[in-house]
Amino acid sequence: MRPNFLIIGTAKAGTTSLSLSLNEHPDVFVSGPDEVHFFSFDELYSRGPEWYETLFAEARGCRAVGEKSNSYTVRRHYPEAPRRIAEYDPSTKLIYMVRHPLKRIESLWVEMRSWRGPRSIPHLELVFLNKNEVIHHSFDRAVRENREFLVDSANYWSELGVYRELFPDDQILVLFLEDFRKDPDRELKRCFEFLDVDPISVEDPSSTHANRSKDKRVPTRTLSMVRSLPWYGAWSELIPGRVKRLGYRFLKAPARKPDWQDSTRAFVVDRLREDTERFLQSCGRPTDFWDLGA
Repeated sequence: MRPNFLIIGTAKAGTTSLSLSLNEHPDVFVSGPDEVHFFSFDELYSRGPEWYETLFAEARGCRAVGEKSNSYTVRRHYPEAPRRIAEYDPSTKLIYMVRHPLKRIESLWVEMRSWRGPRSIPHLELVFLNKNEVIHHSFDRAVRENREFLVDSANYWSELGVYRELFPDDQILVLFLEDFRKDPDRELKRCFEFLDVDPISVEDPSSTHANRSKDKRVPTRTLSMVRSLPWYGAWSELIPGRVKRLGYRFLKAPARKPDWQDSTRAFVVDRLREDTERFLQSCGRPTDFWDLGA
């Protein structure tokens, strides 16, 4: 079964909630729960379209068949993804979901901090980090050291622009998390119309609260420092999984929203403001729809 639509991002903008809610429609199938990353990961792309299409075997004749992979809009690390998608099927419909870029950066930092280690989520962690990297426990350092993932991918106009060169605008639907939270039924109906299925109401779109950052547990400063040591990756492989899980229980704490230093906010806003204004204008939103502050 070939997919005919993709949710291309962005990370921490409600795409998990969206895919779960879309799956409530009898004529829609979204592969999951894990993201696929077929068009972005070279090692997966090399398996070929035949392998990829086995992921949709359970679609059972649904009219709208798709998957969600937020790596498709991390162009600095996965520049081949848009071209590969267009070559696979130029008629593919694309859904791009966004949110306030600063809030998205905060949430993504928490998400990345919650990961247990290099091999805790097979091939998923590689979306954002190299195998032996651990995102810094200091938010202010992280936005600089992991800028490509945390900051650059929040330049929505630039990310979307690559796709607009390959796909006509009528094959691209932009959603705002702010709208989805306010009226999920309306936004889902927009998606269903876009996907050419009956725009029915979903019984319980409560999944709009899936994968929340405030539900995450992140490493303490002590665990973060240990994980940043160069020998940690090899050493951790020698520890039995049950022992590691027990250790994580005591060395993790509930996630907290990061505090912005003025210099950090200025650093980020300087790299987002122009792109954000152009993106909002293109979507018919006022340039102050998202208050970037600095």
